[in-house]
Amino acid sequence: MAVTIYDIAKKLNLSHATVSMALRDLPQVNQKTREKIKKLAEEMGYSPNQTAVSLKTGHTKQIAFVLPHTFMSRMVSLLDTFRANIKKAGYQMILYDLPFDVQNQREIFAQIANANYTAVVTFLYNYQDVALYISKMLAKKCSIIVIGPPYDIEAHPGLFPIKVDNTAALEQSLRILIENGHRNIAHVIIGDEKAKAENFSHPTIERVLQENGIIDWDPAFYYNAHEPSEFKLGYNAAKKMVAERPEITAIQCINDVFSIGFLRGLQDCGVKVPDDISIIGSDNIEICEYSAVSLTTIDMRYEKIAASAWEILQKQLQKPDWDNIPQEENIICKLILRESSGKVRKNIKISASNQ
Repeated sequence: MAVTIYDIAKKLNLSHATVSMALRDLPQVNQKTREKIKKLAEEMGYSPNQTAVSLKTGHTKQIAFVLPHTFMSRMVSLLDTFRANIKKAGYQMILYDLPFDVQNQREIFAQIANANYTAVVTFLYNYQDVALYISKMLAKKCSIIVIGPPYDIEAHPGLFPIKVDNTAALEQSLRILIENGHRNIAHVIIGDEKAKAENFSHPTIERVLQENGIIDWDPAFYYNAHEPSEFKLGYNAAKKMVAERPEITAIQCINDVFSIGFLRGLQDCGVKVPDDISIIGSDNIEICEYSAVSLTTIDMRYEKIAASAWEILQKQLQKPDWDNIPQEENIICKLILRESSGKVRKNIKISASNQ
């Protein structure tokens, strides 16, 4: 027979209401008593009746996590950290794949809005594309955390933006490259001129280059293609760069998986890293440290993002605030220097014949 809060209350000679509040981390029960109740609950194998919880609150003990599938291999540490944190509190994470096309995004968010999730944690391409469904969730008192966040996000009570700020780390990487003699510094843009206008990094890169007297150079390297794998996307982009933009001596890639593919593409063209070209990634996934040439990258601090997301949710769940606009949480990224970046070689123009 399943253990109930009444069983725990009887053993501790407490009211079942006190046990219930302690197991929900409510402040009405002092910390010492809460710890005693939780310890006994764990020893007795107590698990909350999810049906009863859902009927009482209108929510399940489930949190939806919405993530583009291309991000999943890069964000294992974020998902693992978040899942571990919510599991300790008796919640379950339901993972959704966020597709790129807007219509499918809306279908996913319609499903989530029609469910009874306690909270939603999501990455978004554009807020306005799914704003209607987010409004429906907020109306049901479903708290939402938006990581990024997108440039068009709106402020609402119950909507918590977490800003992942890579500006300082990006500026630092550029200044180090310039100090090492690089002037032909580029960054990859997947798409065309429109994609450049929506790219967060491009204005920072242009500004830092111009501040250092590099005004006759367009840092945008366009690769307008789609591949099922970001490794392959990076690999093919490297071959295109060698053929069409051989003057580039340093490049900022869109993420680490792309960077590893890019590195291999250069290798197959006979281009050496960092002797002929420097590469900087973004994410700091584990493979960066162990690739043939370890990758200089910007650490996006995914474990910190996960911990902050859960901390915010805990506060909101324990003491809900549906009147005030939440302040934006700011996560500062950091540069990790490794082997793939170095000094520029003089009078070098890379080509497939460098081997």
